[in-house]
Amino acid sequence: MDAVFEDAGPTGIIFNNSCSCRWCSLAPNRSLQIAEVKPSSPASLRKELVPGLVLLKVQNDSIEGLKFDMALELLSNQQRPLTLTFSREPLPSPPASPAPSIPSLELKTPTT
Repeated sequence: MDAVFEDAGPTGIIFNNSCSCRWCSLAPNRSLQIAEVKPSSPASLRKELVPGLVLLKVQNDSIEGLKFDMALELLSNQQRPLTLTFSREPLPSPPASPAPSIPSLELKTPTT
C-alpha cells in the first residue's frame, strides 16, 4: 500500500526502533514498523496507516536490509512528493517471552 505525502515537513509517523530478538529476526524490516501516527498530522489523514504496518519502500526504492538509523536518514532527506510503500497488513504482536532466569549467586567471604 502506498502513501503519498505532498507537503514539506514531518509525516507524523513514528517508527519502532530495531530489535535483535528472535521474533524480529524472522520478520524483515520489523525495525521499520509504524509505532504511532501522530494526531493532526499528514499521516493521520490516511486512515489506512496504522501501527504495525512495515515500511517496505521509500520513493519506490526497497529499504530491505537498511539499519534503522540509515532508513530514518533516507526518509528525512527525501523531496516531496514522498511515496512510502507499506505492507498491506500489520504484523502480529510478537509472542510474550518468558522472563529470563537469573542464576543465583552465592557470595563467599574469604576466610582468614
